[in-house]
Formats: sequence, structure tokens, C-alpha cells
Amino acid sequence: MSGLKRLVFIVLVTISPNLALSQPSQSWPERTVRLITSGTPGGSGDIVARLFAEKLSIRWRANVIVENRPGADGMIAIQAALGASDGYTLLAAPSSNVTVTPAIHKVPYKNEDLRPLSTAAIDFLAVVVPAASSIRSLADLIAAARERPGALNWFASSGSPAMGFGEFVRKNHLDMVYVPYKGALEAVRDLSESRIQVSLIPLAAAFPLTQAGRLRLIAITNPEAAPIAPDVPTALSAGHPELAIQGFLGFFAPKSMPDAVQQQISGDIQAVANDPEIRSRLEKVGLIARGSTPGDYAQYIDEQLRHWGQVARSQKIEPTN
Repeated sequence: MSGLKRLVFIVLVTISPNLALSQPSQSWPERTVRLITSGTPGGSGDIVARLFAEKLSIRWRANVIVENRPGADGMIAIQAALGASDGYTLLAAPSSNVTVTPAIHKVPYKNEDLRPLSTAAIDFLAVVVPAASSIRSLADLIAAARERPGALNWFASSGSPAMGFGEFVRKNHLDMVYVPYKGALEAVRDLSESRIQVSLIPLAAAFPLTQAGRLRLIAITNPEAAPIAPDVPTALSAGHPELAIQGFLGFFAPKSMPDAVQQQISGDIQAVANDPEIRSRLEKVGLIARGSTPGDYAQYIDEQLRHWGQVARSQKIEPTN
């Protein structure tokens, strides 16, 4: 079974959530834990980091401080986590920070110095257009782009969304213009005003404005439909496997952290992911809590490294500084 399938279907039935959360670990930590996230404030990565930090601090009986270090496709956050070397610094980030970033950047660290601990949540990714747009499907988007070459602007969050949408544009022979933004929240504002025509961004960033009637979801890139938007088709069901992207948010530790501590932290993260309160709070913003073992997450990371490396080569992308 592939790492992706193992992660998507893993069910933590061996741990009773209430029992697990009622038995906090005692040996570690002995002081404040720093949780560095590459997410921008208010984004899905930031939401997950802060919700998990809240529960982990109770479980560990220690403060867990979340520190946002966005930018450079996750490299800033990863460097900060690896540079700490204090045994009390963790990283919370999209998997694409360690799978896509090495395919497009000459990273100033060794990827293998970062150890996957556990996934935390499935981050649903959505193709979104302004509510005023006539585009209601991926087929409509392709038709509009072919009718008006070079006239449609697009944005996608850094990492796998940007690479995936680039592959969609390439394989469908479209002439569309990429517009850079610092993050999804900035892009969403312009998208809602029709300053750009389409974006591929986390559902959590887009959903409030879809509810307000200012944006329209036309596709979900994950293999499964999003629970808060069950009627929106997936890219696979719409016949576009090149746009099939599974977004995972996960936890990582420097490899210098003792193996026993890594295993303990992983078990704690899995227990939090299985907490009904956390599951409910994440579902309300378009995320699904999902933990995994370190081994399953590492296998998924390895598979995705190979996949995105191949995509980068197909798009003739050379790693840059």
C-alpha cells in the first residue's frame, strides 16, 4: 500500500481519544516547547499549529509557543527549526515545504536532517473563481482560457498548489498569466474583486468568502470531496488527474532530537488528531484532522519528493537559490 493511501485511510482505533488525552507524558518536556510554522497568520497552517499547540500544552503540562516564520517556500521556517538544536523546537508545516521546495530551490540545508513525526490534518485545496465569473467548472476555465489567450490571471499558493496548477496549464496548452502574492489571504481579496480570474488555494482561506457569496468553488484537488463542500467535484472526477493534489499539514523535528522523544511526540500528535473536539473545530474551517506514524509519513514524503521532482523536470524548472 502506498504511503498516500496509508495516510488517507489510517484509523487510530487502538487509542481511545479520551483515555489518550487523559494521560499526559511526564518525561518530556521539562520546559517551554517552541512550535515554528511556515504558515501566515490566519492561514490553514497557522490554524492547525495553534489548535494542536493548545492541546499539546495541556497534554505535556508545558507551554507551547507558536512562532510564524512564513516565506521562501518554507525554507525560513525549516532553517529556524533546524538551527535551534535545543531539543525543544518543532516544525509545523505543509508537506510541500519538504517535498516541492527542494525541486525548485537549492535549499540551504539537508532535507534528511528533518524527521517527519506525524501528519496533523488534511488541507483541502480548491480551485476558486469570483462569484461574478461565468466560469463554473474546470471545463469552463479551459474554454475561457483558450478563447482569450493571455487574458486570464491566476494565483496558486506556493508549493504543490503552484506546481500542480502550472502542470494543469501546461498539459492543457493554456496561455495564462501567473500573478505572485505573499499568501492566499491577499490573493483572495483581489480574486473576490475580479482583479484576478482564478486561484488554487487552501479551502480554509476561500470558504468564508464563498459563504458570503463573493467567491465560487469549481473544483477540489484532493482525492475525496470536502465535507464542508460535498457538492464541489474533485479534479479527478472532472477528468484532470494532473490537478489531483493531496494537501497534508504535518509535524517535523530535527533528526538530532532523541528517537524516543520523537516517538513520544508523534504519539501525542496522533492522540490530539483523534480528539473529537479538534476534529470538529478543524472540520468547521475545511480541514480534516488526520494523524500518522512517523514511518507512514516518511514513506509519503519520499513518494512526493519523487513525484514533484518529476513534475519540475517536465516543466523545465531548475532549482534556484
